[in-house]
Amino acid sequence: MLKGIDRIVYGEAGGAEAFRYLHIQQWFTEPTPERQKLQLRAADHSLMCQRALYDKVVFPVGDSPFGGKVDFFEEQRANTEASEDDTAS
Repeated sequence: MLKGIDRIVYGEAGGAEAFRYLHIQQWFTEPTPERQKLQLRAADHSLMCQRALYDKVVFPVGDSPFGGKVDFFEEQRANTEASEDDTAS
């Protein structure tokens, strides 16, 4: 299982498949305090489990459309910053 996750995090996949792992890779490379505030999508959990267990994607997982800044946790950061601003006031 850990070898499969290691392959995802360190980018052993190539081509279009590698694009699917960007969200997971960013999550793993965030500093620990930041990572603890962020949540992976259900599709990411499924993708990690399938890749780690079977070394391939057996069942299709939904992908959200790519666009904007390459920060897959942008929405969560905005919500966290707004909450912190409210408590500081």
